[in-house]
Amino acid sequence: MKRMKEILPGFIVCLVIGLLAQQIAKFFPSIGAALFAIGIGMLAGNTFLNKEIFNIGTKFSESRLLEYSIVLTGLTLQLTDIMGIGFHGVGFIALQMICTIAICYFIGRRLKFTKKFSLLMCAEMLFVVLQLLEQFHQLLRLIVKIKGFPSRLLM
Repeated sequence: MKRMKEILPGFIVCLVIGLLAQQIAKFFPSIGAALFAIGIGMLAGNTFLNKEIFNIGTKFSESRLLEYSIVLTGLTLQLTDIMGIGFHGVGFIALQMICTIAICYFIGRRLKFTKKFSLLMCAEMLFVVLQLLEQFHQLLRLIVKIKGFPSRLLM
């Protein structure tokens, strides 16, 4: 119960930021809620929400909940979408993710961050890359719909 009381203030802040980001994303659907949440979190966390009372809950949300959200985001990819982009598309995405992890980890270690924090940076960047890939995929679908291109030309 004591642990829950320590986590709750920071968790509520992260929940409010997430809900606010979802509402903003309704006005800008092409950007997505995740990018708004990251931006709001960075802004708020470095200004008025940098109080000690929020630290345990925000760290919990950044580590545990972020891991779960990455897994759930990955599960939302449908097999038909993966088959639709073909072998080269899957290879490109895999290469992009490997490069993202490697570069992020290298930068984190170069800046003398701990191994755990560097890996957390990698997880956050993978989440952003997955969101950007989803946005790019939606943009391609829109171009195909508007311009009437055969979708096989864009794959």
